[in-house]
Amino acid sequence: GGEGGGGGEGDEGEEAPSGSGVYSWGGDNSGNSYDGEWLRGLKHGRGVYRWSGGSTESGGAGESASTKAGAVYSGEWFNDDMHGVGDYAAADGAHYRGSWSRGVKQGLGRQTFPSGDSYEGLWRDGRPHGPGLYKWAPTTTQAPPHTTHTTHTTPTTLLLATPSTARSTATTTTTTTTTTTTTTSTH
Repeated sequence: GGEGGGGGEGDEGEEAPSGSGVYSWGGDNSGNSYDGEWLRGLKHGRGVYRWSGGSTESGGAGESASTKAGAVYSGEWFNDDMHGVGDYAAADGAHYRGSWSRGVKQGLGRQTFPSGDSYEGLWRDGRPHGPGLYKWAPTTTQAPPHTTHTTHTTPTTLLLATPSTARSTATTTTTTTTTTTTTTSTH
């Protein structure tokens, strides 16, 4: 596993570096960089990994190569994988803060999507799994000129539960307020 692979590895006969330092990749991952702690040539400890806009690398945060371009991960590493607690911010505005295991979202975390929707709860294998709270972002729509039509929906919250706990803990709360004002002008 690992992001970028081969970071900080020396030539044959040289000992792989340990400690803190910065490494920038060339080749297909040109422009990717890691600034943090190393153990025997592997990202290990705390560090920040930046994917360049031209990265062809995939995997890791459960994202494709195209969505990783311009992304940043800041957090804990173990044996070259995002592992422990960390923040992942994608160039499209998506953001995840929470637990990682071997490069994927695992355990408790909060994901905010580019739309403004968010999910906070348990994750397994990079996907929401088990109890969690999903919130939809407020939306506003505009009408054509000479007519004003505004619809405002307050955030809707959904508490998800695993099948084994659904009978006792599942709750759905939906609050929607719609205000419509129509003004037509004649000229």
